[in-house]
Amino acid sequence: MVNLIGGSFKGAFGPTIEPMDFDGVVERCGWFLVFETKNPGVVIPRGQQLALERAVLDRRWTVIKCAKKAEHILDWEVWTAGEKVVYFGNAEDLWYWCNRWYACKSRQPLV
Repeated sequence: MVNLIGGSFKGAFGPTIEPMDFDGVVERCGWFLVFETKNPGVVIPRGQQLALERAVLDRRWTVIKCAKKAEHILDWEVWTAGEKVVYFGNAEDLWYWCNRWYACKSRQPLV
């Protein structure tokens, strides 16, 4: 449960919906890269997964799902509109993927 400003949002959005957070967000020229990190074996809760899947329906949004700690990164998922692609590699490989994303989006400004 998210505890914001010293209070709880339990029940504010009905009996089952609670606020979620992004583990990391980068914006570049109107493009957004969201990181969702989980410990190995932990599944994204259904509501959070739906929210992230709906976000990437807007082509400006990309989600990366990966392990929380660099030493646990063996692969990562990249979610874009209509597809989820698994990449295999370590934290350094993910760094290079993100660097290429940044360079690409820097050349395609939306704003």
